[in-house]
Order: sequence, then C-alpha cells, then structure tokens
Amino acid sequence: FGLFAVELLASGELAGCTGLSVPEFLPQALPAVAISWRFGPQFWGQGYASEAAHATLEFALQDRGLDRVISISQVG
Repeated sequence: FGLFAVELLASGELAGCTGLSVPEFLPQALPAVAISWRFGPQFWGQGYASEAAHATLEFALQDRGLDRVISISQVG
C-alpha cells in the first residue's frame, strides 16, 4: 500500500493524495498502519479529506485485510 492521487471527478484536477502509511516518525504508535492525506489549501473544508479517508479505510479493512487502522493529527 501507499498513497494514491486524489483528483476531482468533474475536472480531473489534482486535489492531493491519500492512502495508507506506516508512521515511523511516531514510534510510540507502532506497530500501526495510518490513514494519511495531504490536500492543497484550496481544497480544504469541502469534504474531500473525509471522503478520501472513508474510501481508504474501506480499502484497508476489506481489500488489505487489516483489522486496525489509525489516524494521526499534526497541529501546525
């Protein structure tokens, strides 16, 4: 697994990326797989991250057979 490009269906514009990663930068959370995402600021607040996170969680549980997925918020 890894990160996937997220593009808008209507325009094909690249909004950002989402997917699964191992948060090696946070050893106290390991072993873990995390949902990660990055979107351009112009795409914030429009529900894209929520929709992408939901699809990524479904992929993790159903397609990859994971039984635990975390998400980490970084402030700043």
